[in-house]
Amino acid sequence: MTEERERERERAPTDTASPKASSTPDAPPVECDSPDQLRAFGLVVALSETEAIEWDAFQRRLIERIGTDDGSLETDTERAYYDHWIDATAQLLSDAELLDEDELEERAAEFARGDRDASEFVVGDHSHDH
Repeated sequence: MTEERERERERAPTDTASPKASSTPDAPPVECDSPDQLRAFGLVVALSETEAIEWDAFQRRLIERIGTDDGSLETDTERAYYDHWIDATAQLLSDAELLDEDELEERAAEFARGDRDASEFVVGDHSHDH
């Protein structure tokens, strides 16, 4: 661990009961292996801040999901952790009747098959290629 990273850890808040502890200016940045993981983290923080879900309920559900891990946390720790993170979030949203899990699965399958893309979510003219 670099000296700078160690100093960041020392300055980080010790209150981890809420997502705000990790989003304060002095806190070390959230480390993710992919943009999808960062989006999953941001989604849960936003849902918590808008009170769509309770952070404590999310933590409990995540602990439950991790408890059912099939060993993937040992072989692919970061990916498996965020898979559990997303599953826990989906379950909470479903429990609160804010998300239909069958509809979510169908949409995910549409994206995976290439039947759908993110263009429907783009605001404004975005007709150029990347």
